[in-house]
Amino acid sequence: MIENDYVESQPVGGPTQTDSTTRSRAIWRYMVSTLDPVAEKTQISYNNPYYHICMAGTFTRKCHPEYLSQEAHANLSHPGTLEHPGVLDGIEIHTDQIDNVLSHMDSNRLTVAVIMDSMDWFDPNCVAAATQITKLNRTLKMGGRVLLRSSALRPWYIDIFEAHGFSSKCMGSRTDGACIDRVNMYASCWLCTQRENLPLLTPEPEMECMDVPDINRFSL
Repeated sequence: MIENDYVESQPVGGPTQTDSTTRSRAIWRYMVSTLDPVAEKTQISYNNPYYHICMAGTFTRKCHPEYLSQEAHANLSHPGTLEHPGVLDGIEIHTDQIDNVLSHMDSNRLTVAVIMDSMDWFDPNCVAAATQITKLNRTLKMGGRVLLRSSALRPWYIDIFEAHGFSSKCMGSRTDGACIDRVNMYASCWLCTQRENLPLLTPEPEMECMDVPDINRFSL
């Protein structure tokens, strides 16, 4: 997908076509689009803890993730009660593949699914993407949302989301030197909202799927 975006970019797809279309050039362009906007549009020592921790090996009182602030830490550390659950009590940790986790969930269970860039690794020529999106449709409540990021400006599987009961909206894309967040590692961020439930597929009875020859005579 990185190569496809590079080939379709103006330096390559324009009338001059002066740039090479090799993989190495595509990766180089992707790295430049990642790092240059961060250096130009964020102050790493003050408001970009994600790069500060990589460069300095530590956070500071002025430069740290929001969840490490005193107020946020107090809220996240509160154990909660039966009447007033803690803010983390509704979070479940799964260590299996997303497709397997969804297979064991009840219908209409989730309101939000954050799948990040996991679908970038799917083969466009296989049905794995459609299978997982179908399971997401079943598992989400009506109006539920899927948040994803991708190394592509418009990942190919967005069309599959739209064909399986979702609407899609690009929440940010790295075009014209944009810095879409303080990490800026992905080319785009998308929000897919469930608009309709897919019909449940009823498997055919087993006997109808079997090629059984006609029995004209039976003897012992």
